[in-house]
Amino acid sequence: MGPAATPVPSTSTISFESMYEVLELIGHGGYGSVVKAARRSDGMVVAVKLISRATLNAHRLIKVQFCGDNSVAGMKAYGKAVRMIPTEVYAIRRIVHEGVVGFVDLLEDDKFFYLVRPFSGVTWSKS
Repeated sequence: MGPAATPVPSTSTISFESMYEVLELIGHGGYGSVVKAARRSDGMVVAVKLISRATLNAHRLIKVQFCGDNSVAGMKAYGKAVRMIPTEVYAIRRIVHEGVVGFVDLLEDDKFFYLVRPFSGVTWSKS
């Protein structure tokens, strides 16, 4: 997997918990967990991937200026700062296709990146 990246402290002033209410755990894996949550401002049901910072190495991060998030939360949290974000987030933010679940928001703290996407209603499980 390569050497771990030097942790980049979060500059976010908005906490995930202040914006979303976790409803249930959907699943978990090697990089974190996925939860079903509701946005507090309007009740929108979303799926949130909690990407553990501890699992990310330098090859899984990309340096960007203001990760492309145009939400009010993103503007307040990131401003115009240069940030290191997971490459997965960078790619998902830019892909717009009917077969790909979209992007809603990205929040972070010192432990996790919170990748927020619309909840598709499909829960995958091992049968």
